Amino acid sequence: MPARRSSLNVSSPLRQRGATALEFGLVFPALFVLFYGTLTFALIFTARMGLQHAAEEGARSAATFRIEGSEPNITQLTLRRDAARATALQQASWISRWAPLQVETRICAANSDCSVETTTCGRELADACKIFVSVTYPYATRPILPSAFGLPVPATLSGEASLLLDGRMIGS
Repeated sequence: MPARRSSLNVSSPLRQRGATALEFGLVFPALFVLFYGTLTFALIFTARMGLQHAAEEGARSAATFRIEGSEPNITQLTLRRDAARATALQQASWISRWAPLQVETRICAANSDCSVETTTCGRELADACKIFVSVTYPYATRPILPSAFGLPVPATLSGEASLLLDGRMIGS
């Protein structure tokens, strides 16, 4: 008795039924993780650049701040430092909706690491001051996108800027 031949060929569409779903099920998770990682990195990068821009604008506003009738006992350096802080907060207001920002401003000697603030700036370059502005966002506690799939994310995002302030600029 001859062997009975199956009516289904090897390349028959009925024999391949379900293969597409299986392939999709195997490939989709890898593509989704790749897409999610790219999106997470892009949002972190955008937020970091926004904080950097805010710090730079804050430092720039301290250098270009116009003093018009200051109050007694408030120095020009204090007014410039306050203007830098206000500008940095305003420039980063879009990200502060998620979590409060930490903005640090210091005026220190131009040749120092800004660990000690100064109260005077001289007219010569050796006696000049610099403004240091730092804007920090607590990304670990309030991420823009939740961390998933074991993707590494930073604990904080920050932007820093410093700008030289000499005595000729501030009129001391």
